[in-house]
Amino acid sequence: QQQQTIARGRAQDIQQSQTPPRQAIYSPAANAYPSAYPQRQSYKVNTPPIRYDQHQVNPMQYQAAQAGYQPIGQTPLQPQQPQQPQRSNKVNIAQIIKDFRNTIKAIATPADIEEQVNHYLQIVEQQVREPHPQVNLIQSNLKIAASMLDKYISETLNKDSKVVQNWLDALFLQRINYSYDEAEVNPNFLVKFPENREEKKPAPQQQTEQAPAPEPEPVVQEAHEEIIEIEPEELNLEEEFIQAKQTISKKPNITIIPQDTKLKSLFVEAKKQAFSNNPQRAMQMFKEAFARASELNDNETQSRICLEIGKIYDDNDHFVQALNSYNKSLQYTTDVNVKSRAHFSMAQIYDDVNEVVPALNHYMTSISYAGKSDDLIGQSDSLTRMANIFTDKYDENAFDYYDVARKLIEQTTDNSMKGYVLSNTADACVQFKKKDKALKYYAEAVKNYELSNSPEEIAQNYKAAAELMISFNSPNKAKSLLKKALVNAVKTKNEDLIAEVNAMLASVE
Repeated sequence: QQQQTIARGRAQDIQQSQTPPRQAIYSPAANAYPSAYPQRQSYKVNTPPIRYDQHQVNPMQYQAAQAGYQPIGQTPLQPQQPQQPQRSNKVNIAQIIKDFRNTIKAIATPADIEEQVNHYLQIVEQQVREPHPQVNLIQSNLKIAASMLDKYISETLNKDSKVVQNWLDALFLQRINYSYDEAEVNPNFLVKFPENREEKKPAPQQQTEQAPAPEPEPVVQEAHEEIIEIEPEELNLEEEFIQAKQTISKKPNITIIPQDTKLKSLFVEAKKQAFSNNPQRAMQMFKEAFARASELNDNETQSRICLEIGKIYDDNDHFVQALNSYNKSLQYTTDVNVKSRAHFSMAQIYDDVNEVVPALNHYMTSISYAGKSDDLIGQSDSLTRMANIFTDKYDENAFDYYDVARKLIEQTTDNSMKGYVLSNTADACVQFKKKDKALKYYAEAVKNYELSNSPEEIAQNYKAAAELMISFNSPNKAKSLLKKALVNAVKTKNEDLIAEVNAMLASVE
């Protein structure tokens, strides 16, 4: 059935938490609006490499010693002549993916975790082979995969580990070539593991008596390269900025009116009947339109008709027929927006019936297709729904997905979706007993819902924030928030919501 974006909310005047905000799990693109901002020009300057006296400790040797091993072939750096050419800090994404897979093998990752990590790496590999790879999507999926490996390492060693994420963060500071090329290898950034590692493993009977060995921390060698950035001259970019922002702030419109007169008439009338809540008449006319599109070999219109038929089945709780129609829509189209919408609709059905695995798979596929068309709103929506699934499973990996969703939606002007992402993040914070952070996110959600004139969502957020204040034993603040919730609930004429708020007000009197 058609989903409504109703978030549970937060008050505007709640004291803000002093807890620092969570960091995003990926490095955002350097320029979100390439058509609006001129890129900085960078010029390499050859500078002498850092010299180390004989009595000084080489920082690279110290890093390796701290990790508990000596990398293969790593020898102390000798003083170099200033005339020696500097090393490049350019790394191809193919090298990063290969080293990522080598890391999976090196730490003996269990099969089930390896399968999950490979799912995200496959999305990355699909993106980097595209003509224009989506950097945000690539980095976010690598970060999620890294966090899963770090979680396994932490549980194995009984101590917190961020080794894989730190390795990625170091690489993201370099110049990464996102066009896949296995032939482009930079030896300065290869991941290196201890020599004869297998021979050093203790016998099985001795393993229980010895402490776990430190994890093999990837070593990223630093390149001695200085970059001088020259700021471009100030330009009047206001108009270009507005146009660029509008381009990525709107969800793609997948309803295309056919050119054939008869087909156009049938399609438009069917849409009107569906909108007027006359599903039987709408279904009949869509089937006639499908037959006409078949005569014209108009596959794209056939695909959109299947999508519309699936929505009618979906709205009337005929889930099997809806899934069949959505799947049939995929067979007729090459439009990535239609594919993204079809997979999202199927994911929602599986999500509603608590079929977690197919729901997550379809959400992720929808994200992948949405990335090809720069549909940041669609990506944020799917990421938030995936995060909600992990929240329901009491899996704190949910916050990784919320973080990416917030980063993506901040690049748009869709205040309603911003409120949705923030409010769901707040709900997750409540579930994981992070109440101070929840108050902060509820407050931000209310601000965005006010900008989008969404009184029902505002009321829900105030109500949820009031519940937190009651748990903090602050009845006066709770009462103030509930009064604001009631004002907005009355605007919606939602009698159930009004009754709930009044009942809470009576309980804190």
